[in-house]
Amino acid sequence: MRYSLRNGLTYCQAGDVVIFLDLIQGRYFGLPARCQDAFLRLVDRKGAVESNDEDEIAVLLNNEILVETICDDSPLLPTISAIPRKDINDMDLGKASMPVMVRAVLWQVSTAFFLKICKISTVIEYIQRRSWGSQCEAESILGKLNSIVAAFESTNFMMGRTDRCLERSLAMFCACRSFGISVRVVIGVRSAPFSAHSWLERCDVVLND
Repeated sequence: MRYSLRNGLTYCQAGDVVIFLDLIQGRYFGLPARCQDAFLRLVDRKGAVESNDEDEIAVLLNNEILVETICDDSPLLPTISAIPRKDINDMDLGKASMPVMVRAVLWQVSTAFFLKICKISTVIEYIQRRSWGSQCEAESILGKLNSIVAAFESTNFMMGRTDRCLERSLAMFCACRSFGISVRVVIGVRSAPFSAHSWLERCDVVLND
């Protein structure tokens, strides 16, 4: 028997600590030392359990962290993001147009509203399933990205930016996708002391850190 993470659960390793993100419950958590060690051995063995770890794996099953699977390629690898090399805010963004600023405000307001009334997993699932239309032409991407980033920066005085990294990143993701630009939301964590942060990237460029 092999095991994998249940749906809605992902993790990364920050130093010596494994930190999980539960999108369904909207929380981060870690494991007791023995369970963490057993989990890491499970990862190394691609979901196959060592006999000495059966008790710890049973705890992870009872807490709905792991589920049984018949697949040999269980998705147990940690979430890893390549280190970006550029920050778009180091470039000359120019001024944002009023229509783009209005859209930036609307996306931030609507994202904040749905994050308050829905689970984060529901919001992310909606964003992933939504049809965003055609892709932006390659020669227009940089100009549109500059305009979107400048618009979000210009609205900070109105919307604020403290403790809003996830909200702003999801809102900017929607704004970029509405212009036909593919981007990704990255969530990073660290331990001792624990902190989490999210930002938006396109290729190796940070858009809103």
